[in-house]
Amino acid sequence: MASCKANIEGFLGAELKLILDAEGVTNLMVVSAMSHMCLDALARAASDLGYGVIVVHDAVTTRDLEFGGRTSPPPTSMRLSSWLLHLPMRLS
Repeated sequence: MASCKANIEGFLGAELKLILDAEGVTNLMVVSAMSHMCLDALARAASDLGYGVIVVHDAVTTRDLEFGGRTSPPPTSMRLSSWLLHLPMRLS
């Protein structure tokens, strides 16, 4: 199932939870084009709502992130996001 969203995280202002619950979905496999923002927000919201969350790292990307004069390339940023979320990393 794919869902379009109007906010950074996919549950706010959307019927996503109603649809998932109606279908009996308990786990989400998540992909994203801006993992450091949208995926992070969606995964946190889904986890808070009681869903199991798996991030498919081969199907996500982000951009270089800069902070304090240092640059973190996308693979590092995505692994850090997963570590902060305590989510399993599934690499295919």
